Amino acid sequence: MRRFVIGVIAAFMLMLALPGYNARAEETAEAAKTEEVAETAENAEAAETVSEEAEKDKTDKKNKKDKKDKSDADNADDEDDEEDEDEFPAYGDMIGSISTADSATEPLLKKIAKMLGETDVDTAFTKAAKKVSWKDSYNKEDLRYLSCIIYCEANGMSHEAQVAVGNVILNRMRSPEWSHVNTIKEVIYDRKWGTQFSPTSIKVDKKGTTYMDRTLKIYDSMDPDKFKSWEITAMEKCIAVAKEVLTGTKAVPDSYIYFNGYVTSTKAKCEAKGWSYIIIEGHIYYVQKSR
Repeated sequence: MRRFVIGVIAAFMLMLALPGYNARAEETAEAAKTEEVAETAENAEAAETVSEEAEKDKTDKKNKKDKKDKSDADNADDEDDEEDEDEFPAYGDMIGSISTADSATEPLLKKIAKMLGETDVDTAFTKAAKKVSWKDSYNKEDLRYLSCIIYCEANGMSHEAQVAVGNVILNRMRSPEWSHVNTIKEVIYDRKWGTQFSPTSIKVDKKGTTYMDRTLKIYDSMDPDKFKSWEITAMEKCIAVAKEVLTGTKAVPDSYIYFNGYVTSTKAKCEAKGWSYIIIEGHIYYVQKSR
């Protein structure tokens, strides 16, 4: 009897608990459903945001491309306009091929002179040459040898004089008359018509070391314990000048493939033969029509 009563009481209590349990279960299910709906909405919103950002990025890229295309077109138009207005030859070789001794090019030189506001044709010739640039690349050997020959030939001279020496080396390398040389080193050590640059033959010691040999050692070492400080400073300057020359800086036109220190006699010869020339400090640079 006692067990029966306990069973009845337990059953009664379970009946009382079931409605609350069911209510809580329903609330839990509803909350889960609500959370799922919210997550779905959030994902949809995120996807929409990503889509909008992708579309915006695509539009931005297109606008940038259109802007670049327009800029390139404008620049091309500007370049065309500048060519039409200035009418300068596009490359140094074209200017360099002009000589005042050629009657056929006299009208062009006069036109250049007029555009530059110059009355002297030779002055206009030089100014016009400075308006064009070489765009050659160069290697370590080019820089090494050009720096050293500038040091040998124009150490202690002005920036312009050093640039002019470098110009002559490059002009000769490119000249059809000197087609047997193809590098700066070959130009410097050329012996086809005799020694071209005296530093390659002048001996500075009993071992037979040439001035050029010693200069190359300065370049390679740059050691203050082995060389004087002024030598290292001078070499640093010549290296800087060589880099300028190799990237387009000019002091003389492309046709100038000769220079020497005999200014008075060479000037008289140039004037007698109708060759163009420029004097910079202790050097005269000139065009020689034929050997």
